[in-house]
Amino acid sequence: MDKDHRERNVMVWGEPHIVTVYRKSETVYEAIGNYMCETICVNDQSEGAAIKRWREVAAGVLPSEQLTRGAG
Repeated sequence: MDKDHRERNVMVWGEPHIVTVYRKSETVYEAIGNYMCETICVNDQSEGAAIKRWREVAAGVLPSEQLTRGAG
């Protein structure tokens, strides 16, 4: 894993999920991970903010930003 992306364990409703955070530019971070057969992809200004936004979307606290139907 290089400095431009890293994997994080993110807890949603007590269950761990692996989320990959990419540094897209100096001020844009993208968090991507699967939750209940959906791929959630969100952007924010910092790694921590992107992870927080991903968790909130997965938990249903925020409206879905970008969801991709998974096979299965």
